[in-house]
Amino acid sequence: MEKKKYDKILYVLPAFLALVIVFVGLYYVFAEPPAFKEHEKEYRKEFPAFTSESFFSGKWGQDFEEFLADKMPGRNFLVGVNAYFDLLTGRQNTGDIWRDEKGNLIEAPVKVDIEPLKKNLGKMVDFAENTGLDTALIIPTTAGYVDRELLKKAEWECYTDNEIIKTIHETFLGKASFIDISEEFISCEEQLFYRTDHHWNEYGAYIAYENICGYFGIETKPFEEFDISYMEGFYGSTYSRSGLWLTKSDTIALLDPGVCVKVRFSDAEGEWDSLFFTEKYADMMDKYPVFLDGNHPVTYVENLEAEEERTLIMIKDSYAMSLVPMLIGHYSDIVLVDLRYYKQPVSELASEVGASQALIVYSPDHLVNDTNIIWLR
Repeated sequence: MEKKKYDKILYVLPAFLALVIVFVGLYYVFAEPPAFKEHEKEYRKEFPAFTSESFFSGKWGQDFEEFLADKMPGRNFLVGVNAYFDLLTGRQNTGDIWRDEKGNLIEAPVKVDIEPLKKNLGKMVDFAENTGLDTALIIPTTAGYVDRELLKKAEWECYTDNEIIKTIHETFLGKASFIDISEEFISCEEQLFYRTDHHWNEYGAYIAYENICGYFGIETKPFEEFDISYMEGFYGSTYSRSGLWLTKSDTIALLDPGVCVKVRFSDAEGEWDSLFFTEKYADMMDKYPVFLDGNHPVTYVENLEAEEERTLIMIKDSYAMSLVPMLIGHYSDIVLVDLRYYKQPVSELASEVGASQALIVYSPDHLVNDTNIIWLR
């Protein structure tokens, strides 16, 4: 009797494995999963084009492996299992996203090359001197640097924001202005960054807004006087790179300044009367582009209720997007320039729009590694 059961197992297991192999093979041939992997915020790899050169160099084989991995059945589940295994076995700090003791998903520290940083800062100094504009730079202190005491307890590598900040002060001394918010971020007891994203939240952005207004001599609007609405279910960039799919989502706060606006983009037809594109991004996991529809080469924001003409040109990365709703009440126009997509001299654009002030908003990593700052000339 036992032998018969054993014989059945010998037949059942190979049959089951054969079915799995057939199913997976059919899935790869006929299944068409969505081209965009929303959890990971990237597009799936396409089947690689075959050439003799790519085959013999090994590139085709590598691309084919990536294609298979990208289309694997149950990929999200397997990515999550691997991420939680690394977390439970203490190996998470080998990746580029860490979870701190509070459950925040934060970017791991990166090595800083001071020479490219100095070159980029030098181009900013040249821009300020050549245009004659009152120009200031502000950078968000990274979430990991703010929580560095927690990271030290875990014996993780310290962040290097202090090296970047020191270099900025030394390079800008007597030549350009730097709005340093690092100490205020460190001492603040509020959560200043999203749990699942690298950007500052409404509290972090408001601290930056207060300091910007202080530098330009503008009276700030109290936080509670903004008309605040909320968007639930936000899963940001650090979530998509972590694989820790059980992390609780964030809430985005939209601070409406209460003025009529007109929004235009250099790469799109039409005009919009809102700073927030809520309908477009309501059903998406990554809702951060709700601010001004995300990144465009040039974004023009006009305050239709402004009492005086005052134009601010912002050279920016994505951190600036949540600042604009707070700042627009103090300007007739804000012109946002993203050098990743705008490949013309910004000094000429500043003259065309009649800018009276310039604000550079860059994350530390972007400030060090961006090769597009040459377009400030």
